[in-house]
Amino acid sequence: MVMKRQVFVSYAHADNLPMDDNVPGWVSLFVDKLERSLPRHSGGATVEIWMDHRLEPQRRVDAELRRRIRESAIILAFMSPRYLASHWCKMEMATFVEEVGGGVSADRVFLVELLPTELDARHEATRDLRPVKLWEKTVTNPEAETKGWPVPDVRGDRDYWKEVNNLSGLLARQLAAMDLISGSAIANVGIPSPPSIQPGSPAPEPTGSGLLNIVVHAADDEDPQLVKTTQALLGELDAIAHRAPALSPGQSHPQYRAALEDLVRGSHGVLLVYGVAPPSWVVSKHSEVSKLLAHARQGTWAGILEGPPNPKLPHHLPPRGLMVLDCRKGPCKDELFRFVEALRQQRSSDHV
Repeated sequence: MVMKRQVFVSYAHADNLPMDDNVPGWVSLFVDKLERSLPRHSGGATVEIWMDHRLEPQRRVDAELRRRIRESAIILAFMSPRYLASHWCKMEMATFVEEVGGGVSADRVFLVELLPTELDARHEATRDLRPVKLWEKTVTNPEAETKGWPVPDVRGDRDYWKEVNNLSGLLARQLAAMDLISGSAIANVGIPSPPSIQPGSPAPEPTGSGLLNIVVHAADDEDPQLVKTTQALLGELDAIAHRAPALSPGQSHPQYRAALEDLVRGSHGVLLVYGVAPPSWVVSKHSEVSKLLAHARQGTWAGILEGPPNPKLPHHLPPRGLMVLDCRKGPCKDELFRFVEALRQQRSSDHV
């Protein structure tokens, strides 16, 4: 997939609320200044910055937004406590990292920190990145304040303007480096092309419309390539596959369970990967998610992807609401298609 020289802006609506009716919000103003600064740098004149201006209640990771994310080479995230608490901001970052970055940030994620944030609250693929710090606090002003807030002053906020210039230069240079790697256009580097069960055959078209959010839950010692390829195949079927997070260092078990429960409740279904993990792991995870989804949905709400090795020990799970996907020979698009279709039908019946 060839991508444009596009930067996708991810931000929380609360960080863009204008303090005056006659001026734009802080994020909108910063992005405007960034766009005006880009042409000063080599290659910057052809960079497009895109941000979704819909208000928070109307923001969704829908087909249009997902298309914008997948066509972008870089995501520029404005980090703040409100950003890290936003369900939709998390979805945007996860979609970019998984569908564009192949599960890693790999020089495609730029972070701007508007206010102090907790490292463990970030997407795990971005925790080793150093954000551009756009806040400060002093002895006389101990409360952290975003630079240039609420409206930057041309003469008084020199640090703000320096960061605008530095960031525009970084973006231009990074995109230019990607151009050199791909030859003429930015390529989707590092994402393996998912294998097809029947090479040359067209992918089945999903019925219904709209994206599905599916949580892919796998044990830590599962084959990472199987999980990544499964996520990629689900992406071809218009399903955003979010890998269930692992327990982070310093994160308490109640905090982890709350984060996982929030992710599962916001999904259309859960896919448990049963590969090298013992049957007891599958039974345990099925029990966890069934408490969140089984009583609220009548049809299919979970799937078990039985991957290599073969044969497998039986898990003896009840079949109600559960679909078993036979992928013991490797990732299987046909089986994933069957699961996605069942979730779509369930979603359609929920809206009748």
